[in-house]
Amino acid sequence: MRVSDTGAGIASEDREHIFDPFFKTKAQGKAAGPIHLLLTDVIMPQMTGRELTERVKPLRPKMKVLFMSGYAADVITSRGLLTSGEWYIAKPFSVDSLLAKVREVLSHPGFEPAS
Repeated sequence: MRVSDTGAGIASEDREHIFDPFFKTKAQGKAAGPIHLLLTDVIMPQMTGRELTERVKPLRPKMKVLFMSGYAADVITSRGLLTSGEWYIAKPFSVDSLLAKVREVLSHPGFEPAS
């Protein structure tokens, strides 16, 4: 998978902020492309994937979440960082494995794990 963007169409004053967490150029509820899936690591330097999810979910309540980690699922579950029933993919994973898991999560109708 490869993603790129030239930044064309983004105002020059906004370009320096595009990777800031929660930066947006549109008013609340006016986003051009709704987020359907959040793919996040379980353990990150500034916050956990759980904390990120709790910050984003109010903005996108129907968004599904797929957690990833290099730690075994039972280790992160025992530490309370992942709960039973949440979507998870172990690292390292191949592009094919990731795509299959993303399809699985997005195609699962109405399933929203407890947060």
